[in-house]
Amino acid sequence: MCCLTPMLTPDYEKIVQGGKYLASNPPSSRIPHLLAVKLMFLADRYHLRKYGRLITRDSYWALRWGPVGSDTMNLFKQDKDWISDEKQLAYSVKHLHFESQRLEPKGKVDLNVFSDTDLEALDFAYKNFGHSPFPIGANKWQFELAEKVTHLFPEWYTHRKIAEKSRDHIEIREFFGDPDPSDSGVDQQDWAKYHQYVEIFREHTNPHAEAIFDEENARKE
Repeated sequence: MCCLTPMLTPDYEKIVQGGKYLASNPPSSRIPHLLAVKLMFLADRYHLRKYGRLITRDSYWALRWGPVGSDTMNLFKQDKDWISDEKQLAYSVKHLHFESQRLEPKGKVDLNVFSDTDLEALDFAYKNFGHSPFPIGANKWQFELAEKVTHLFPEWYTHRKIAEKSRDHIEIREFFGDPDPSDSGVDQQDWAKYHQYVEIFREHTNPHAEAIFDEENARKE
């Protein structure tokens, strides 16, 4: 590991509009909360590995449900106990309806907050992970995605001993790592079933993305 990443200020507008964008996809125009959280992580992972920056600028933690963006989770749940900024909470309530662990969009998505590459990453996440490859519904798929698929990424399984009981901070640089199926933390049955969904990130990795990431962080120090 080269160095620790400076703390970023999460982009709450992109987080909320990202959730709204994902929830606006047909056919139901709503999305299970945990599925939306996981898709934002996967979009962030894709964008970092291809373009050298996160979309959300969120802080990530390894939890039982895999890697989770802290502000993403709280803004989607509109959790008043964990959102100290009233402006951010009001923005979430204005654009998203959260009820029964599901997100529904209010009005049209503000695409102006996104770059073209942001939208590319969100579309990648939804296209490849938004629906189960097996005949199960979205509600069950969100847990499969959280507990099976995202547990195959090194940024989760290297923290697994703590994450299974509590939470452990993920250094953003860890997103550049590729999974090692021989690691003792990788469930072999899950790997056999889902490895193609994890390895797809190799196809979209820019070899210069990590250097771009380092250069940007160096300017912040």
